[in-house]
Amino acid sequence: MQSLNSIYHTIFPNPQAGLASIPAGNWKQTARKVEAVALCLLLLSAPAFAMKNPESEMGFLVMPLLVSGASILAMRNTTGVCMSSSLPKTVAPYAAALSDRVQPDADGVIGEFPDWLPKFHYNGLVATPDGTRYCKFRDFVPSSELCDVASEKIEQQVSIQDPALYAKLKSSPEQKREEGGFAQLPDGNLFRYLANPQKIKNQRAVLNYLEETILKDPMEFFGRSEEDILNVIHKTHELFCKKIQNPNMELRPGQYRNEISLVSENKGDQGTFEEFKRILLKKGGTKRDEWHLKKILKKMSKYPIREALAQFTKAEMKVFRKIAFIPTLPEHIPEKMRNFVQRFKEIGPQVVRGELDGLAAAAWFHQEFGKIHPYNDYNGHSARGYGNVLMQLGGYHAVVFPDDDVYSAAVEEDQGYPGQFARHLEDVIAWNRRQRELV
Repeated sequence: MQSLNSIYHTIFPNPQAGLASIPAGNWKQTARKVEAVALCLLLLSAPAFAMKNPESEMGFLVMPLLVSGASILAMRNTTGVCMSSSLPKTVAPYAAALSDRVQPDADGVIGEFPDWLPKFHYNGLVATPDGTRYCKFRDFVPSSELCDVASEKIEQQVSIQDPALYAKLKSSPEQKREEGGFAQLPDGNLFRYLANPQKIKNQRAVLNYLEETILKDPMEFFGRSEEDILNVIHKTHELFCKKIQNPNMELRPGQYRNEISLVSENKGDQGTFEEFKRILLKKGGTKRDEWHLKKILKKMSKYPIREALAQFTKAEMKVFRKIAFIPTLPEHIPEKMRNFVQRFKEIGPQVVRGELDGLAAAAWFHQEFGKIHPYNDYNGHSARGYGNVLMQLGGYHAVVFPDDDVYSAAVEEDQGYPGQFARHLEDVIAWNRRQRELV
């Protein structure tokens, strides 16, 4: 339970200014905070009053309140005050990290995703209407028309300047199914062409499924058995993987991975020394660390991953943790996911009832799901999809992430300091609200 002093400062940013310190347009939110503070004061003072006056009429009223107070104290009011000590420990850091810089867009559940959301399959990339080309964005989201025209011209230039490469990409099933081709311009703009349109179709199918299954009647959904909810998560993964073939791995749609996974921000040539060196130096690696990195990669190329990890020295393991992390081992995934779904069932209704901020719940889901990393691929897509579900259950519109590097850094920072991803979501929401194309 927060101190009365901290609660007061939560309501009045500038105590000397009093009511005048409340930002314009925040009166509704402030009223909710005052209501929460009144409840806090009652529950703080009730035990002492009841102990001193056990036979008074007020005492008889207070004691039943305390007996039933578990449900009241279980509330993490979306105002950020009177935070519950019974809030699930894994969620509490995300609720505590919120700064109230952004407020929900609606008072209740937003039952439909925005029409523009299916176009954003990847962070920082928007697809053309047919899903065969993508345009990179960071500062602002371009219109679909602008992306379509610009990317078409780039593709034409590539086909003229390097017809052999273009023909190879166009005829390569593996390349087309997965990524397509990239065109990097001198000004930093990036375009992807010959991409697989199935991915946008799958994205749309996932969003429709989540709307119908959860947003349409969330309390019915969270009232289902843990097994049913787990099957919904598996079905979501199946929809993401439909008709997709990843040349680097077996997708296993809707099935847990059966091998150890290494999660890294490696975005270049998979597994090359130079790419891992780039990541290492970015994390403050030294020349000595580079020497250890060479030994790490040599062991990983020589032995199966479990055996390689067992042979790492302490120094090598320290370097390894700078370039990658190992999520839940395959044999522990079923149990971890069952526990995860139990918490999801508990947290979801709290968001719907306005007892837990949807933004905090979304950050929690994203990070916890990512730590388990239950599937071979599409873990990030699944985490962001359900994160948007929880945000809309809490009255926030779904969001897209404009910068994959910043996003990855926020994910990693949160692993060391849980709660940081909630602050990143606040930044992302504020950015989304400034985009004309995301209205």
